[in-house]
Amino acid sequence: PSFIARLLTGPYRMKFASIKSLGVFTNLPPTGPYRGAGRPEAALIHETLIEDLAEELGLDPVEVRKKNLIDDKGYITPSGIKYDPAGYRETLEKAFKYYRSAKDKFSGKGISIVMFTENIRLSPGEGVRVKVEKGKVKIFVGTGPHGQAHETIFRKIASEILKVSEDKIDVITNTTEGVKEGIGSFGSRSATVAGSAIIEACKQLLSKLDGKSIEESDGVEVELFYRADDIYAPGAHVAVIDVDKETGFVKILAYYAVDDVGKVLIKEEVEGQIIGGVLQGASQVLWEYAPYDQYGNPIFGSIAEAGVPTAKEASYNVMVNEVEYPSSLPTGSRGVGESGTVGALPAVFIALEKAVGKKFSKTPILPWDIISL
Repeated sequence: PSFIARLLTGPYRMKFASIKSLGVFTNLPPTGPYRGAGRPEAALIHETLIEDLAEELGLDPVEVRKKNLIDDKGYITPSGIKYDPAGYRETLEKAFKYYRSAKDKFSGKGISIVMFTENIRLSPGEGVRVKVEKGKVKIFVGTGPHGQAHETIFRKIASEILKVSEDKIDVITNTTEGVKEGIGSFGSRSATVAGSAIIEACKQLLSKLDGKSIEESDGVEVELFYRADDIYAPGAHVAVIDVDKETGFVKILAYYAVDDVGKVLIKEEVEGQIIGGVLQGASQVLWEYAPYDQYGNPIFGSIAEAGVPTAKEASYNVMVNEVEYPSSLPTGSRGVGESGTVGALPAVFIALEKAVGKKFSKTPILPWDIISL
């Protein structure tokens, strides 16, 4: 709830915001952090409100977004969040071109365009230790990768600073023995904040080497904790939806994701993170479902029955277009681990509403919800 409250006004200029939340005890399992952790929900709320406002005033929802969008210089929201400078205008303009093209290509289908702000959770920072050992460089870092290719990214960053080949760099994660203080992998933070820590440590290591080669500097090391504040990144996504109103079956025909990623570190990894995030966001709207009976017992016996998407559901094409407005961090990057999910939840939800011509007040929206309209 706190993340929803903090980001509820999104990337728009608003003077005031009033937020009330209610916590309810139930006999069901509590919620936990899922990819996005409050940011997709905040984006869903402010984007559906933008659509409702435009409809009530008889305005084009794209124009409403454009007129109220903050500028690139940064902004302080009603909740006190300080957005750092980023490419808000370019992001929306690029997405609008996709939206306009989709309107021509997919006439009669449900088409949405949404805008959001992703909170990249850098605070309080990240710990790293860089050590020369037996002619190689060992990097101990406090993050814990689980599919984000951190080792590849960190080797590349260190190689560029130290001017040594990547095969002479080992990256060791998830070890308290290797680094005294580490924060972890969450909040789209690791490549940006741990990468920045590695840059600073490698620079200090070069100073210690004092011109000597790696091969003749065994035992030289640097350990530090790089401190950083949260940063923010805009995104604008476009979704195209087709619905079989007799069966309630929904098909995503096309998806376009425009995200300010700061400086691109490794393009393939950036795009992979965004595409994966989009699938998860779409699945929250269309497929994932965990029902319980009147006594609080789960009806489904396994996760396989709960609508977790497979390759079949991921058969649509996701077009990724990066905006590069560098952050103030040494890497210049912005996190992308969750931006796909943050944008996909409102994009798919609103596109589905437009496809069926009705408003919904829950997720997931399942075939029988559509048939019963």
